[in-house]
Amino acid sequence: MAGNPIGPVGGTLYWSINGRQYDLTGEFTIRKGGPKREGVPGLSGKGVGYVEAQEDGEVDCTFATVAPLRLTDLEAITNASAQLECINGRKYITDTLYYREAEPMDPVKGTVKCKFGCIGAFREV
Repeated sequence: MAGNPIGPVGGTLYWSINGRQYDLTGEFTIRKGGPKREGVPGLSGKGVGYVEAQEDGEVDCTFATVAPLRLTDLEAITNASAQLECINGRKYITDTLYYREAEPMDPVKGTVKCKFGCIGAFREV
């Protein structure tokens, strides 16, 4: 397609919380949050509109358990500023990140999968 330069669309990303960059192992998903709409059916079989709610943002990521990583530090994260920067130039930012939970650490792979949330949606810049 003309006008679309060829370049990376995925792969490398940078995840920082309160200015500290974390080492990830390749598993990372972000749900930006924002408006969620659901159709409202009418009794005639034709839709009559929709209802709308705002969803908060969420992040699931897998950290490498390198020496500086402490789970107690992750568990203490509340109202944090966070930024995700993708290789394609997209950035997602919040000032309300909080730690939700972690799965058991995998000492064989050297990883721990964590979940975070934010109040409101991530801002896309």
